[in-house]
Amino acid sequence: GAAYARELRALREDDSVSAVVLRINSPGGSASASEEILRELRLLREVKPVVVSMGSYAASGGYWIAAYGDRVFT
Repeated sequence: GAAYARELRALREDDSVSAVVLRINSPGGSASASEEILRELRLLREVKPVVVSMGSYAASGGYWIAAYGDRVFT
């Protein structure tokens, strides 16, 4: 979770990035990792559009994170 959270933070702070497409393909996992990613996703969404693309799996934390996209595609 920490590596993905760092990447989302870097994208938020990068002025050359105007929007983010987040591909989620996860069967679930750690609730704390999902919370860490979700925190950064919320901050990112305040300054840039976030589009979520759901893969074959988006269970548990993956589904939870997907709910915070501006647009969600399956």
